[in-house]
Amino acid sequence: MPRNNLRQLAKLARVSVATASYALRGHPCVAEATRERVLRAVRKIGYRTNPLVAALMTQVQAGRPVQYHGTIGICYDPAMFPGGLDDLRADKFHQGALRQAAGQGFETELFRFDAMNAKPAHHARILQARGIQGVLFLPIFTSPVRLELDVQSLAVCCVGYPIVEPDLNRVAHHHFRSFNLAWKQAHALGYRRIGLVLDEVVDARVYHQWMAAYLLHQAEQPRGLRLAPFRYRSNEFTAYRKAFLRWVDKMRPDVLMLTDVVPPVAEVLQQAGWRVPADIGLLALRTPGPEISGINQQESRIGAVGMSNVISQLYRNELGAPPEPIFTLVSGKWQDGKTLRPIS
Repeated sequence: MPRNNLRQLAKLARVSVATASYALRGHPCVAEATRERVLRAVRKIGYRTNPLVAALMTQVQAGRPVQYHGTIGICYDPAMFPGGLDDLRADKFHQGALRQAAGQGFETELFRFDAMNAKPAHHARILQARGIQGVLFLPIFTSPVRLELDVQSLAVCCVGYPIVEPDLNRVAHHHFRSFNLAWKQAHALGYRRIGLVLDEVVDARVYHQWMAAYLLHQAEQPRGLRLAPFRYRSNEFTAYRKAFLRWVDKMRPDVLMLTDVVPPVAEVLQQAGWRVPADIGLLALRTPGPEISGINQQESRIGAVGMSNVISQLYRNELGAPPEPIFTLVSGKWQDGKTLRPIS
C-alpha cells in the first residue's frame, strides 16, 4: 500500500503543502476552517507526522544549530566475527556505517542477529522502548535467511544478499562488475590460464555471482584455456590442502583468483615450492590489504550507503517493507599489490 505523505495530504485537503504543514502545527496563520479540513484529511488517510523531521524543523525554525540525535540499530551476525567485538570494530562495513550515522547526527546501538531472530517480539519491544526506528543489517554468514523481526514500524536496509524475506532495501558490492575488472587486469598483465579458488559459502552469500562470472569468461576462452574451478567451504581450506595441490598440478594455472582465504592459499603454495608471483600469481576478489593485488570492494563505502538509506527512509517516514525495494550496487576498485607481475 502506498505510503501517505504531506503532498498527498495537501492534495486531499485542497491546500498547498505549506498550508498543510502550518495547519498540522497549529500555526495562527491558518484559518480554523482550513485547519479542520486538513485534520479531516489526516483522519481519512491515516497520515502520521514524521517525528524526526518535526524535531529537525523545530530547531531550524527556532534558529538553533541542528543537534538532533536519534539512535539507529546495527545488527551483526557473530558468525562473521570469530574474534568477537574486536573483529566487529575493525570491520569496514561497520566503520563506514558508524561514520555515516555520526555525520548525520545519529548514535548507534549494536544487536546480535542470532538473538534478534530467536526472540523477534522481545527485540521489537526493546527497539520501541529505546526509541529506535531504524535498523541496518550487516552481512549474514549463511544464506538464504528469513528475518523474523516485524519491520512494519522500522526503516530497514540490508548489506548484502542473505536476508531474502521480507524483501527489503539493500546495498551490496557489484560482484559481477568487479570480476570483469579483475579478469581484464589479469589479461593486461599477460595471464591466460586463469583459475578460480571458490569458497562455496561465500559464493552462496553473493547469489553465486563469482561462479557465474567465472563460467561466462571461461566459456569465451579457447578450449585449452578453460579451467574447472577449485571449490572448498569456509574455514576448511587447510583440510583441502592435498586436493588443492593436485588441482594446481593438473590445471597448471598461471594465476589464481581467490574469493577468500588469501594467506592460507599463499602459505600452502609456498610450502609446496611455488613462488608468488614468480611461479604463480594471486588475485584477490576481496583483497585483505595493500600487499595483495586485487579488488578493493569499498566495504566502508557500502556500510555508509546502507546507513544513509536507513536515515533517508526515516526522514521520508517510509517504514516497513517497501512495496518496491531499492537495490544499490557499489563498484569495487582495482588495487595494485605484490602478488601479480607482468608475464610474457
